[in-house]
Amino acid sequence: MWIAAMVGEVTVLFNVENETSVSWLKEVRGRGETREEAIKDLKRRLSHEGKI
Repeated sequence: MWIAAMVGEVTVLFNVENETSVSWLKEVRGRGETREEAIKDLKRRLSHEGKI
């Protein structure tokens, strides 16, 4: 599973077995089976929250 998170203006990607590995992230994050899916999900979530 891939997790994408925005840190400032940078997108950071994590390849993890499950989300508990990155539970310390407070930022909005996207999930996906591929990096591309995780980034797409992150952009969708940020757009929904009006952050982009």
